[in-house]
Amino acid sequence: MKKNKLRDRVEHVLTKAVHLRDNDARLTCVVWAQELKEIGLDYSRIGAGTLMNLYVDGTLSTPDTITRIRRKLQEVNEELRGEKYAKRQRAAERWQENYISHIKNEKP
Repeated sequence: MKKNKLRDRVEHVLTKAVHLRDNDARLTCVVWAQELKEIGLDYSRIGAGTLMNLYVDGTLSTPDTITRIRRKLQEVNEELRGEKYAKRQRAAERWQENYISHIKNEKP
């Protein structure tokens, strides 16, 4: 799949399915299900062997590519960031506040 098409697909999925913003495995599965549908296959009706062959021969996008695109999209578009990002930011702010407070209270 061409990268721009995959980028558009990942962006669409992240926009519509908020719960996938923090779960790369589920995001990959949703993208794969859409790619399978495009080639006329129903993911619920194919076996693991078929899925593996499609992955190995490059028919399905790699998880690395999907997650790389997700990270880039979330970097440039704050609205696509998940709850984990917000939690990390709040934790970083608390740590910084504690550190600054500790430095101010430290005697030379």
